[in-house]
Amino acid sequence: MDGTGVPMRAAEVAGRAGKQPDGSAKTREAKLVTVWSAESRDAEGKPRRDPGSITNSAGIESTATRDTRPQISDFAARVQREATRRGVAQARQRVVWGDGSAWIWNTAAELLE
Repeated sequence: MDGTGVPMRAAEVAGRAGKQPDGSAKTREAKLVTVWSAESRDAEGKPRRDPGSITNSAGIESTATRDTRPQISDFAARVQREATRRGVAQARQRVVWGDGSAWIWNTAAELLE
């Protein structure tokens, strides 16, 4: 999982807080989840991504939810749909790659623990 800023038209970011010196925004964050299986091994016995197993899903969605909200965030729902479709419940081991962004690890903990 990761996110990156996507340049937007002024109308799409009007009124949004951002990183510009005046506090305005020029981008919105698109978040991406990539899911694949690695059941096969290379000649040295290291796991190798299975051919044809990779899928990507992305959107400009929030990862925030209120503590009182019973539903998961919009992006967590995207991750859950893709992981479920790909059989994560049957996986012997699950791995999440991400940087230090708290939303990544919060999403992973919410869905996989």
